[in-house]
Amino acid sequence: MDTVVTRFDAMAPEYAAGQARRLAGERLLAAADPGPGDRVLDVATGTGAGALALADRAALVVGIDASPGMLAEARRASTGHPRPPLLLRARVEEMPFLDASFDTVVCTRALHHWRDPDATVSEMERVLRPGGRFVLADNLTYEDGRLAREHNRIERLRDPSHARTLSEPELRSLVEAQGLAVESVEVEERLRPVAEWLDDALADPTARRALDERIAGGRARADQFYAEHFAESPDGVLSLRYRLGWLTARKTDA
Repeated sequence: MDTVVTRFDAMAPEYAAGQARRLAGERLLAAADPGPGDRVLDVATGTGAGALALADRAALVVGIDASPGMLAEARRASTGHPRPPLLLRARVEEMPFLDASFDTVVCTRALHHWRDPDATVSEMERVLRPGGRFVLADNLTYEDGRLAREHNRIERLRDPSHARTLSEPELRSLVEAQGLAVESVEVEERLRPVAEWLDDALADPTARRALDERIAGGRARADQFYAEHFAESPDGVLSLRYRLGWLTARKTDA
């Protein structure tokens, strides 16, 4: 986890201007659907884009993150907001909240950084009230094991804080194993320019060279993963297949 914190501290200003800005706030609001009296927890809030999107609709929004740098950017973004979220430094593995403290728990694009996703989802389930809503959005990988392993290999080359991206069935099983009833899993897919993908992670020159060589070699030998995962436009822009899963669930009544 220290690697994750150090890396996100370093990239916080760029993250606020890049990845956080691309968070689909309306999509998050539709999935979470908070009521005016609801207490909402945004886990791994980062620079606060999700918490701010939710703040106008709920009675209380709490955003937690382990990175001081990310929280500093979130507080900056919250300045002047009529109903700013409460932002706290905390690790998801040991959140400082009582059981059943929140009506809704959301977590977007963070699960693939945690080494023990079962423990983190279990802790999120703990602080959610019975009948409460759970929203988990994260990157998805392939169901084929070899393709998934190569996908995660290049993601770790790009970003050392990456742990593992799950497939859609794995994501569903992970949540169901914690006693949450999955209502839906919706998948968004698009082509993402490789240059943007590298820039978002502040990939260093060594990592960029290694990835360039691995991608070029895989495409040259028509390897199945590289043939499926990468595409080049007529004007020469290389992109990769990016899939994001939006899972919604309910905590069953006690």
